[in-house]
Amino acid sequence: YSTMSSSSRRMVFEPGAATTSVATNSHSRNTPRGPKVKRWTSGVSAPGYILLIIVVAWVLVEVMVVERMAWPSRTGSTRARGGGGDGGGSLWVARAIALALAATVALGLWMTHYLDPGVIPPRATIDDDVAWYLGLNRPRANVYVPLETSCAVEEGAALVARFSKDFRGQPIKSVFPERLLDPEDPEGPLLQGGMTPEFCPEAQTFRYCTTCNIWRPPRASHCSECGYCMARFDHHCGVVATCIAQLNHRCFAFMLVSGGAACAVYAAAAIVRASQVCDASLGLGKTCWSGWEVWVLVAFTFWLVYGAVALLGFGVLQAWFLCRDITTKERLGKKSPGLEPGLGKRAAEHWSGRGSGATTTYNDVCCAPVRFRPWYD
Repeated sequence: YSTMSSSSRRMVFEPGAATTSVATNSHSRNTPRGPKVKRWTSGVSAPGYILLIIVVAWVLVEVMVVERMAWPSRTGSTRARGGGGDGGGSLWVARAIALALAATVALGLWMTHYLDPGVIPPRATIDDDVAWYLGLNRPRANVYVPLETSCAVEEGAALVARFSKDFRGQPIKSVFPERLLDPEDPEGPLLQGGMTPEFCPEAQTFRYCTTCNIWRPPRASHCSECGYCMARFDHHCGVVATCIAQLNHRCFAFMLVSGGAACAVYAAAAIVRASQVCDASLGLGKTCWSGWEVWVLVAFTFWLVYGAVALLGFGVLQAWFLCRDITTKERLGKKSPGLEPGLGKRAAEHWSGRGSGATTTYNDVCCAPVRFRPWYD
C-alpha cells in the first residue's frame, strides 16, 4: 500500500456519527514544494583528503620499501641494500601489487562517492492523500482502504488507513485491520488494547516526507545533507561525503575491506624492510637505530597497522550487515517502529530456508544496477 487512487471514494470516520464521504479540500493537489532544496551539499573536500592519503601511502611504500628492499636475485643470492644488482622480476611484481592495491581503494572511494546511493525521486506537488488530510485540519483521520490498493496486513480483513502526524509534524499513515479500532473512540490516539498504530505489530506505518513529497518506503529516510530520501538508508558518511544506502552500501564495504587489506600488506612489507635494515648482512646491523630509515619505517608501520585494524574491522562489520540485511541506523536502535519485524529476520529466514529475505538483499543491494547519482530539481 503506497497511496490511494485519487478516483477512489474516501470514507472518513466521524466521531459519534456514521461513515461519510469526503469532498474537495482546501489544499490543492498542485501545491508546490517550499523553498528550493539544496542537493549534494557535502562537496568533495573530504574524499579529496582520503585520496591524498592513498597517494601518500603508495608513494612511501614505493620509495621507502619497494625501491630499497633487498630482493633475491636470479642466482639465488640477496641483493644488497639500496638498489643495484639483479632483482629478477620480484621488484616489478612488488610495484604492480602496491599500485594495484592503491588503485583498488581509490576505485572504491570513487564508486562510493559518485554512484547513486539509492535516491528516491521527489515529487513536484503534494500527495493527494496528504492534501486531503491536511485540508481536514484534524489531528487524525481514518479512511477505508480500497480493496484494489490494500496491503496484506491481514488476509481478507477490512483495512483502515489512519492519517496523523508524528512528533515532528510530519504526516504518517498506519494501515491496520478495522477490528483494532476502538469502538467508543474510532479516531482516538489509541487502538484496542491501549497501543498506538505506530507501535502495533499488526499495522504497517508509512511516513511522508514534506521535502520530497513522497511516502517513504520501509527503511527509507531523508538526508538533509544530500537533499533526498534514500532507499534502505544506512547512514550519511562525512568521510566520503555521501549517504550510504541501498545502491552504494556494497561499494562502501568494498572500499573499507580493500583499504584495510592494502594497509595490512603495506605494513607487512614495511616490517620486512625494517628487519633488513637491522640485518648486518643486508643493512646497518646493530647501528640501525641510529639511522633515520628505521624510525621512518616504524612510524609508517604503526600508521598502517592502525589503518588496517580500523578499516578491516569496520569493513567486515559492514559486510556482515549486508549478509544479515541490517543497516547501521537499525543497529543503533534508530529504526522507526511498526515498519520492520526485526533485525536480520529476512536474511535469517532465507538462510534457514523459511523465507526469501536475503534474496531481496542480494538482488536490490548486492546486485543492484550501477548508475551515477541523479540530480532532480
